[in-house]
Amino acid sequence: MNRKYSLLVLSFFITLGLFLIIIGLLEATGPGQDLIPKEYMEFIPALPGTIYTDILLLFAIPIGAFALIYALTPIISKILVYFHKLIMRGATYGFAQLGADIKTATFLKRAFMISLFAFNLSAILVGLGYGGMFRLGYDPTKPSEQVILNEAEAVFLGTFILATAGLIVFMPLWIAEDAGLIMYRIFPDQRRAPDIEGIHAMYSNLWKAYISISTLYTLWEYISRTFAVLKPGDPAILTPIILCVLPFITIGLVSIPAYLYEKYLPGFKDRVSSGLRGFNLPDIQIPEIHQIGVDRIAVD
Repeated sequence: MNRKYSLLVLSFFITLGLFLIIIGLLEATGPGQDLIPKEYMEFIPALPGTIYTDILLLFAIPIGAFALIYALTPIISKILVYFHKLIMRGATYGFAQLGADIKTATFLKRAFMISLFAFNLSAILVGLGYGGMFRLGYDPTKPSEQVILNEAEAVFLGTFILATAGLIVFMPLWIAEDAGLIMYRIFPDQRRAPDIEGIHAMYSNLWKAYISISTLYTLWEYISRTFAVLKPGDPAILTPIILCVLPFITIGLVSIPAYLYEKYLPGFKDRVSSGLRGFNLPDIQIPEIHQIGVDRIAVD
């Protein structure tokens, strides 16, 4: 197995294992014995049905989003280039000839960006008072300890469902980058270095600013706060444990689309080319460094 898929496989089994543990605890719960909050049987209120249908939907919805992105790739490519042109006035566009491989570190970084995006968005929505969409019985007026636990549960359940949102945001940028879509600008009359970058960079920088170090701090804050209010034997101990492995669970939910993306990348590239045919973008060969060197002439 290719090393870059190791995180996807690990995350998939962590996610599957967690769901099986939750179902097992729900099935083992008897009258007067709460091994896990009974509200978990409904799991995510925003999704129809019980935990069984919710789990199926949590895996199925990202796959459906992948299929939709694949179908709309020509249109998405046009939109990305169009808005890029509006902002980067005077830029020239083309297709750079790229290699076929991707570093494992880059592949893993892409997966974690989806996870952190979903968590951040979920935390914002819960903070704005929409926790009831994700956690049945969420009530910010309950005693403080219960509110902390319910809020943390609403955040991680929201992260599960918002993993698809992260996929929708970042997969088009992967496509633009892997297709070799670049722009360059030269400023002969200005004291300014030439610009050359992939068109995905402008959009990626926007989302990187959104997913800052504060996202990791917020995750740690939820973990520490929930551990702090728990007592020995408390059935809610599963809440901070889930938060500790939340990035892997989120990646597990989009692991199948991430694998399919790599498998069907040639098809994505072809669809980008067909979608941008009207722009008449040339193929650009990035020169080796020795080809662009200029001899300096010593001047007394």
